[in-house]
Amino acid sequence: MHSMYDPERHARKTKRIPGFDYSQPCIYMVTICTAERMRLFGTIVDGAMILNEAGKAADACWREIPAHYPQVNLHVHVVMPDHVHGLVEFAGDANHGQVTELEAEIFPLATNQRSHAYQKTLPRSLAGMVRGFKTGVTKWFRENTEIHQPWQKNYYESIIRSEDHFYKAANYILRNPENWLG
Repeated sequence: MHSMYDPERHARKTKRIPGFDYSQPCIYMVTICTAERMRLFGTIVDGAMILNEAGKAADACWREIPAHYPQVNLHVHVVMPDHVHGLVEFAGDANHGQVTELEAEIFPLATNQRSHAYQKTLPRSLAGMVRGFKTGVTKWFRENTEIHQPWQKNYYESIIRSEDHFYKAANYILRNPENWLG
């Protein structure tokens, strides 16, 4: 028997903190995983990440984030075989309400609005930045491979709440290849 769609049961649950403004100045640890944890970006050899062409493209897209999101400062990051970890700092709205070219492409109705009635994502928020990164990497995959959906839906984030937390997160990211159990 076919069950009816029930928005309470079938809607994706958010991993975000209700009511928290993810565009405010803050440092986040972000983890973005590939669909079905496919090992798309390379391999670990003797505790070091060896990027393949897709991994190099993902790394380049990550490094380009501040060019598209001027309010974001990048700290450490690593592209792993099936995920990306990074520490990103939102330093405030550096472009004073002007929508960048990438934001206009990803958020076609953005103009200078803070959010959209149909998508609930703020263009200059953490979700907007992750979406832009995923869009860039997905575009590379679609132009260079048969893979059209490289990413798992959503992403994981942790708000960095202290200097000690920052250094522990940075150490975790930098040591991720040598601790890989995959």
